[in-house]
Amino acid sequence: MTKLSDAQKHANKVEKIANRLRAMSPGNQINDVATVFQKLVRMQSADEHGMCKCVTCEARYPWNDLRINAGHFVSRKCRTTIFMRINCHPQCANCNKHLGGNAAEYERFMVEKFGREVVESLKAESRESIKWTCEQLAEKKIQFLELVRKEAKRLA
Repeated sequence: MTKLSDAQKHANKVEKIANRLRAMSPGNQINDVATVFQKLVRMQSADEHGMCKCVTCEARYPWNDLRINAGHFVSRKCRTTIFMRINCHPQCANCNKHLGGNAAEYERFMVEKFGREVVESLKAESRESIKWTCEQLAEKKIQFLELVRKEAKRLA
């Protein structure tokens, strides 16, 4: 029996996840990967006590609390920026869902933290289009899962 190389193991993992994604609708494919990405965003944003602060109202909740989301500055509907870390930050459910993202406050946060140039660049990228392949989404999911494992150790 021959031993698989790391590259072969990775290719097998990508193919396995891509096959699972192919069984889903395109929207569900994106949502499947986005769920892991959004968990990662909350984990990476948590302080040493596991708390996240909403970027638009400063409410604080544990990273794994349902009251904290990973809100996108440029809407999730835009597929080109959906998995960009700079586009996604902790937001309380009230700001993200009930206040429609609290857009004015979110933009203020983005400009203060990253500058007007970055904000304009994200907005420009949002006008571009991308069609994710199942293999690309599988690669993203693997990448995010590995980072989630690292963050879990940090937060343990």
